[in-house]
Amino acid sequence: MSATLTRSEIRELSVAACLAALARLEAQTGSIFAELTEVLGWLYALGDIGTKRNQMHPGLRWARLMHAHGWLLTETVYFGGGAMPGSFMPGKTVLAALPVRRWLPRTRIGMRREAKHLEAEYDAHVAGPSPAW
Repeated sequence: MSATLTRSEIRELSVAACLAALARLEAQTGSIFAELTEVLGWLYALGDIGTKRNQMHPGLRWARLMHAHGWLLTETVYFGGGAMPGSFMPGKTVLAALPVRRWLPRTRIGMRREAKHLEAEYDAHVAGPSPAW
């Protein structure tokens, strides 16, 4: 006996798995390398379901490629703990500030050059302008 899933069922299961991975990512307060890799992997898989391939945003595809192939040598996301205990900094943290994660600019990420064709998309649409920290 074998089980066969329809395209629609595969997509539904993939979306559910991606949402579960995203929930784990959002709950993590320390290093998020594994959780981010899982989310990016599911987004990549969802971009390949259907008749078209590589429908994932090129900037996110760059981050996924770097993670999936172990080319990133540092975290790609900055975590500002906001006003949560242990991360509050007098004079710097706004009271009641929520924790925030931001994509680091490419210049702050240790990496190799294999995905150069996707770098501009990452800079423009994922990381955005470099913050002043």
